[in-house]
Amino acid sequence: MILECFDKSQLKNTSSGGPKVEELLYTLEMIRNDFKTLQIIELKQETVLLNEGLLHQGEAEVIRLFARR
Repeated sequence: MILECFDKSQLKNTSSGGPKVEELLYTLEMIRNDFKTLQIIELKQETVLLNEGLLHQGEAEVIRLFARR
């Protein structure tokens, strides 16, 4: 499984997109708990630079998961 989602700290970034309500954002612990039945190969939160059109420009806080059954 490959997953990329916005971290809760993304709320401070206004130009790089993502949900504008905290309930639609995640933490490492939430992802770890939601996918605890999988073998987690990599799980990390990082700052990335988006350049994906007008509404997704600049720094973004994302969580990336690589896992398998």
